[in-house]
Amino acid sequence: MKKIIFFLLLAGVLGNNAAAQDCNCKKEFDFVKNYIERNYAGFADKLQLYTRAAYSRHNARLAAKLVYAKKTAHCFYLISQLLEFFKDGHIQLGYHGNVELNDSATVKKLLAKAERIKITPVQLKALQAKKNVEGIYWFRDSSYKIALMYSPTAFRDYAAVILQSRSNMWLPGMIKFELKQRGENKFDCIFYYRDHHAQLPEYAYSKGVLNNGDWIKERVTYVPEATKEQAVVYSKPISDSTHYIRIGSFDPYFTHEIDSVFKTDSALLSRVPNLVLDLRGNGGGYDFAYSPIIPYLYTNPINTIGADVLATKDNAEAWKALLDNPGLPDETKLWVKKLVAAMQAKPGSLVSVADDEALILHKPRAYPQKIAILIDKGCASSTEQLLLAALQSKKVILMGQPTAGVLDYANMRNKTLPCLPYTLSYATTRSRRVPEQAIDNKGIQPSVVLNRDADWVLAAQQYMEQ
Repeated sequence: MKKIIFFLLLAGVLGNNAAAQDCNCKKEFDFVKNYIERNYAGFADKLQLYTRAAYSRHNARLAAKLVYAKKTAHCFYLISQLLEFFKDGHIQLGYHGNVELNDSATVKKLLAKAERIKITPVQLKALQAKKNVEGIYWFRDSSYKIALMYSPTAFRDYAAVILQSRSNMWLPGMIKFELKQRGENKFDCIFYYRDHHAQLPEYAYSKGVLNNGDWIKERVTYVPEATKEQAVVYSKPISDSTHYIRIGSFDPYFTHEIDSVFKTDSALLSRVPNLVLDLRGNGGGYDFAYSPIIPYLYTNPINTIGADVLATKDNAEAWKALLDNPGLPDETKLWVKKLVAAMQAKPGSLVSVADDEALILHKPRAYPQKIAILIDKGCASSTEQLLLAALQSKKVILMGQPTAGVLDYANMRNKTLPCLPYTLSYATTRSRRVPEQAIDNKGIQPSVVLNRDADWVLAAQQYMEQ
């Protein structure tokens, strides 16, 4: 049943309604707040960890800004800030709007609603001399020219105002993105896409460049670092005694490639002493995608601690909605029906959704004899689940930097917001590792820490071959 659990990790039913208009932000904010408090499996733990007083202060600070949130984007920003309190990558808002940009009336309405700022020639000249984040920028492909200027509101410190645009969806004076200072040269960003819906990337500024070269100041020469196009899954020998395999994702799309690389390399792996398994940046996916790896790192029974689902009316309905998926196997449908019935029978309790398990294979493989797994903060979710198994192996050494720490609360379900064109995704299950073996916001620690500027592959090779 373990495979079923993680197959359902990100599955769900997203809303499909068009972008809502003139929503009451306080009602949307309160809806999300109350929904999370009732249904998020980690709420009680996080409240105990960060304290109820801190949670109340956090919410009060955001609530004071609700009256100013007249734009969908600003309401979206406040609700996202609400969710940030929990520091859990398994709580998020996803856009589900469907704006028809071929419809002239829709486009006209979008353009009419866009906020605009008039910039005078004097202001432009002053911006050209700025040495901080303010200034005149071009987008990397020259499709936009903007003036980034100080323009404080409840939601921003700086506004990026269109000066030139190749797109008919962006006219001079419109605000392409907004920045809120979060640290030295670090910013929250409210970025508006072609259909004017907002997303919230994090921006950084350095030497006339924003967001790693996306935006470059006029008269600044920017030469991007040479980057080698790297396949998500590939392998290569790096010496007579060490082989290298890179896996950048456990998304189902790459399942066949992962299986194929281990089958292709099976003869070599049956005799090579050392393996470097590079999982850097692998944000997870589904645990069945990493099943070909397990036999190579296995040395003794691998114990997996199970999880419980928070039994609420909303969560039961969210899990029941999975049955509407025509592609769901009959075995899984039967399991979901039993789980929903158990949740409905014990409201307010934690119901087992995955038993503790011990994986026992017939015989450990003699080779590889040593496996160095490279990890960093980009490793999350199902990748961390694999690492918990790998840590139980006598062959494995973890090298690099701590992982993201996004695993304790999982099995995300979805709830469409009443008015805003966004869907709330949240974790409904809690690992029974918590709190004694919690890893959220701490990550899985490497046994050998590597400097970020070092050649990690070479370091792993040298460590095993010494």
